[in-house]
Amino acid sequence: MISKLLSRAGRAVAGQWLGATLGALALFVALGGTSVAASAAKLITGKDIRNGSVTGADIKNRSITAVDIKKGSITPDLLANTADSRSAGTAGATGATGPAGPAGPQGPRGERGPQGPQGPQGPRGETGTVDTSQFFTKEQSDERYLRANGKAADADRVDGLDGSDLRRAADDLQIGVANGVGDALGCPTDALAVGIVNGKGAGTDHRFTFNVPGPSPAYGQVRGDGTLRSGSANVTGIEHAPGTGAYCIKLDGVTQNAIESSVVSLHISG
Repeated sequence: MISKLLSRAGRAVAGQWLGATLGALALFVALGGTSVAASAAKLITGKDIRNGSVTGADIKNRSITAVDIKKGSITPDLLANTADSRSAGTAGATGATGPAGPAGPQGPRGERGPQGPQGPQGPRGETGTVDTSQFFTKEQSDERYLRANGKAADADRVDGLDGSDLRRAADDLQIGVANGVGDALGCPTDALAVGIVNGKGAGTDHRFTFNVPGPSPAYGQVRGDGTLRSGSANVTGIEHAPGTGAYCIKLDGVTQNAIESSVVSLHISG
């Protein structure tokens, strides 16, 4: 700082320093006599110091104090000009971007804002078309639904069988023992006689189930051809002549009273 200051204001500072130096020499001469003064005068004179020749490097650090500088010789403008004369250094390269800091905590939820005004009504949509693929004509609807006093075309049939056939099947069943139907069917006295006839009284082969109660109950299912499909162990055999509708079921250990209390039922399928 002082070297630059002296380079810009050499005369002012050097003059102050020279004045102080000469003053010291004069005092030395006054105290030492003429011989010393003569010798000192030969050593340093004002002519011996060239303007600008005394620089900051020639002055010991901290050897010049405020009392060595003439008041008012260093002004703010001089200091400003000296500072401005310093050349600015080249700007350094931009440093790398530092790592991102951690995310801050989530802030509190804000208050719910007021409801906005209702928007304008949108334009009316196009008129749609009616799907008629599932529609029925009047005739089709009449076929699907019955009138209040109507009757279905198959009202007289159940599971494909005519109602009259079902009534005849229930009326045609004849069951007896040796003192009744059993004798007419030609069955032995100790057998269960089952006879099946149609509405005209003719014998008809048909599947049926029988159940004989008592202390030694007997049961089974007989096919229309007279074979036993399933039954209890005391059913010993069946006699049947094809196309007669007569079945003689032989039972073991079954009383006459139990045979007379037997129950027989027809199957829908023969």
